[in-house]
Amino acid sequence: MFKCLKNFLFQVFRTDSGLVPINHVKGLPVLYPALFQMWSGAVGETPCMFAYARSTNHLTPAQIERYMTVLSEHFHVPAVYVGDRLAPHEPERLISKGIPFIVPGKQMFLPFAGTYLKRTSPFCQIEHDYLGTCAQLIVLGVLQKYIAAPVRIMDIVDRFGVSRSTVISALFELEHFGLGMKEKTNGKEIGFHFVLSGKKLWDEAQPFLRNPCKRTVGLETIPDDCTLTLAGADALAEETMLNATEPKYYAMSLSEFRKKDIQTVNTATAKYHLQLWLYRPTVFDPVRIDMLSLYFTLKNNPDDRVQIALNKRMEEIQW
Repeated sequence: MFKCLKNFLFQVFRTDSGLVPINHVKGLPVLYPALFQMWSGAVGETPCMFAYARSTNHLTPAQIERYMTVLSEHFHVPAVYVGDRLAPHEPERLISKGIPFIVPGKQMFLPFAGTYLKRTSPFCQIEHDYLGTCAQLIVLGVLQKYIAAPVRIMDIVDRFGVSRSTVISALFELEHFGLGMKEKTNGKEIGFHFVLSGKKLWDEAQPFLRNPCKRTVGLETIPDDCTLTLAGADALAEETMLNATEPKYYAMSLSEFRKKDIQTVNTATAKYHLQLWLYRPTVFDPVRIDMLSLYFTLKNNPDDRVQIALNKRMEEIQW
């Protein structure tokens, strides 16, 4: 939540909110540090504090009002409630009581800063803390210069073969996580501009990216009607001085795997391992896996030799 809140504030106000964790507070009832994760910061020139409810139990507007009033009086600054979501009727009740609140990526009411932001698009209903497949591919494509920035919707539709609505939804996800903002290109078409680029974008986006490999199955033989892509440490060996391993690893998309009648065996005794991916492993390069996708499949590999080779290869990337 810290990164989502920080990015959302930067996206709206274009300045660093200076969030600092509040860990030890004298005189504050022990209930509050247990109930809320708290940060001090500022909105524009106004100091304030933010309180994110740790509990999965939903707080009512009356409870939020009571808690924020105590925190505001204790810290002598406005206290802003931060939540993952609010029921449809709750924002209006909080606004009527003048209680500042933020739902990162969706809604913001900060009366002390004269700010009220509400997004009504259905694409903003994001309930997870990672990017979806299309949004992840956009980030990886831009980072590896397969996709030009600023991003144009039709370029993504043509490259990935997805619908326009899927791309627009992905752009809302990227905006939700504070990675950039939608903008009009050529005066009318909606595009997307990343706030950062190169290594800085990689560092910022990495927490929201995930391993494309959903699961691994075992194969006794390579099916004749399948074109598999070298994966895992074997793919890394093609890029570095790392020796190839046994059993060999290959990859294909999970959707393609489901269309074929492929006989699998237990991975413990399998001659080959087949990774099933969220997207086509050769989505950027027709013959091999792109380096950043490969990184996510190997970053938790327990083999020290793999980690040394992987780190060396990542250092060689020209961002």
